[in-house]
Amino acid sequence: MNHAEAQELLEDYVDDKLDRATRREVDEHLRTCEQCRALLDEVAPVDLAAVGPTRFDERAMRRTARRSILRTAYNTLVLLLAGLIIVVLLSDFVFQPLVINRGSRAADAARATIDVTSMINPGAVITDGQIQSGLFDREMSFDVALQVGSGTENLGTVDVRLGALSLTGPDGVVPWPSLGDQEFHDARDRISNLGPGTVTTMRIDFTDPITVEQAQAIADDTGYDIRVTWAGFEIGDPEGDPSPFASGGFLGYGTCLDADSIPNETLGANSAGFSRTPGFGPALVEGALNSVIAALENLAQHPEWLQHLTFRETDSSELVDVIDELNDDPRVRALVVTGPSDEVARFLEDTSAEIGFAQVLAIDFYNWSPGVCGR
Repeated sequence: MNHAEAQELLEDYVDDKLDRATRREVDEHLRTCEQCRALLDEVAPVDLAAVGPTRFDERAMRRTARRSILRTAYNTLVLLLAGLIIVVLLSDFVFQPLVINRGSRAADAARATIDVTSMINPGAVITDGQIQSGLFDREMSFDVALQVGSGTENLGTVDVRLGALSLTGPDGVVPWPSLGDQEFHDARDRISNLGPGTVTTMRIDFTDPITVEQAQAIADDTGYDIRVTWAGFEIGDPEGDPSPFASGGFLGYGTCLDADSIPNETLGANSAGFSRTPGFGPALVEGALNSVIAALENLAQHPEWLQHLTFRETDSSELVDVIDELNDDPRVRALVVTGPSDEVARFLEDTSAEIGFAQVLAIDFYNWSPGVCGR
């Protein structure tokens, strides 16, 4: 093949339109002709001769596409997983300790919820709790029960969600921890009809509040087979404005289980559970008083909880007044007692002149134990 013929075929050579024999002749010419090689470089700088003829392979193309899609999906999944791990680590080690629980904020909110629930629901005790942290909040759930003899009756669950700025219920509603309205009626004329073996828990309101010492004497009195499980202390002026916490004019706490039985380390943990068995320590009225004071001091130090956990708008100065009152001259306005119905009836009959109101809170059978509240 001469020089002129080769130049005529260069365009078809580049477009791969030559048959094999003609292409080999052009290849032979290009090896010896610098002028044609230079011209070919201008038309197609890539050494197409080295590549050889091409053929579209549909199967190979599909395999390549599948591999590319799978590789993209895998890389995306790895990035998402890595992002999730980073978010979880930031939540556990940055957001939770520095935002949610800054300065023991989560522990204080949990204790405030537990305390207010116990204080405004006569006889109520927290028996179980679960604390679980999310990415940007903390959910707290507390089971509330009423002691009936040596057993308990479930009153419900208080669920609270602690966010970066607020304390709310799981549905966004302010979690006022009142466990429902009860029908108030004096039950002294009916308790004697409950029959032998029945165990009764009652709330007893005194016409004239008694001293802590007098309430403790009732708790220690072995003349009646009853146990004092909760004591309510008068707050505010009975003839004046209603209490900022409860319409009954008193706040109380369990006498057999104090607030410090749940350590702050548990309440402030990212994830924790606890269980308490009420009613088998000594009945201490002063211990209940100290628990109420400690609860109010916690609320006074964290006024942001007041709008979530009290009846109406309450400021810290009101709490300070109540704390001073309880420290100065604490008076017991109500007691919750439990025991065999005939023993409770006998106690009510003997002290009827001192009692203004007696309400049955719960009735059960065959769960009485001499170990309740240390007796």
